[in-house]
Amino acid sequence: MRPEDVQAMLRVEPFVPLQVKTTDGTTYRITHPQLSMVTQQRLILGSPDPENENLACDAVFLGWPSIETVEPLVSKNGSVNSDGSTMHQSGLAVTPEMVHALLRVYPFRPLRVELTNGTVYEIVRPFLTMATPGVLLIAFPDPESNGGWGDDYVTIEWPKVKEVVYLKQEGIAT
Repeated sequence: MRPEDVQAMLRVEPFVPLQVKTTDGTTYRITHPQLSMVTQQRLILGSPDPENENLACDAVFLGWPSIETVEPLVSKNGSVNSDGSTMHQSGLAVTPEMVHALLRVYPFRPLRVELTNGTVYEIVRPFLTMATPGVLLIAFPDPESNGGWGDDYVTIEWPKVKEVVYLKQEGIAT
């Protein structure tokens, strides 16, 4: 886990809440980016004060070697509340900001994009995908260039995206 990657995820606008998982299995939620600090040695997470959520009432200091993953806090249907709790209702819109945050997860986890018409695409290389305010662009790897950018791509308008979820991988629960 690199400090620069976490700092980039904290700067996504609008902010997408994050979950930090440590090597001992402890998880922390980041619901207020202004209460987090990234340094070269550690990630500092402030706990929001119940009486004033813009102030921290306590803090946890995590050294980078103890951090296993930092990921957007999303449900199986790809949605998230601003307070970091996940929503489990169907039919919620997938946003460009949420997909952008999923593409910046380090280490990257492949994604499955399902459209409202049932078409499914897999995102296995984040650098071949772009989430803009208007469309989701997914390029397909060129098999002759060892995984580089090919000439084949699809442009998808956001209302046509039903859900974005992690692909199931061996040893990783989705």
